[in-house]
Amino acid sequence: MPENIDAKGALEGAYRIAVLGLSPKEERISNVIARFLVNTGREIVPINPGHPEILGQTGYPDLKSVPDAVDMAVVFRAPKFTGEVLEDAKASGVDRVWFQPGAFDSSFTGSEYIDGMNVFYGD
Repeated sequence: MPENIDAKGALEGAYRIAVLGLSPKEERISNVIARFLVNTGREIVPINPGHPEILGQTGYPDLKSVPDAVDMAVVFRAPKFTGEVLEDAKASGVDRVWFQPGAFDSSFTGSEYIDGMNVFYGD
């Protein structure tokens, strides 16, 4: 069952973090959060099919394309992509997914998509 959790709790133990929907625009919240993660000693993995590099890091079109394991995925995508994000996370061995405010489709609450995963969402 997805749960609402604060940032500190969600990030605990996560050092290599995929940022789905990361924008190269500095004013976008995804970019602000990604820079925060970098400034707190974490490695980010940009996921955005339109940008091969963001914040000096190699970008990937989707989570399944990332060559090495990540500890967590932080999601800044529209709710209509919830199922796709969860499927990709599961297929990639990512069991911790944090949907940012407005990114999670609540119809997936209690679904087989999230069995065995730690899914967080923000309000």
